[in-house]
Amino acid sequence: MVRGVTLPHRGFPPPRKFCPTPLLRVYNGDLQTIFFADEINPEIKKQICSVLAGYVWDATNPFIKKHKTILPTLAKVVRLKQSI
Repeated sequence: MVRGVTLPHRGFPPPRKFCPTPLLRVYNGDLQTIFFADEINPEIKKQICSVLAGYVWDATNPFIKKHKTILPTLAKVVRLKQSI
């Protein structure tokens, strides 16, 4: 269960302790909001995909440095822009 949402899955759910934050954001909709936004910088998608692919040692990637706050903040900005 992630933030009160029961997830359909087979096998074991992703362990929060070892699971990268962007992967957990899939379950609350933040990644979908960002990826399917009408206007999103391709560099942002590239940086997120890099993390999801397991390249988590790049200290210049803002999605590594600010992993706990950047995705929810970006998703919130996208939602605000879409509501205008």
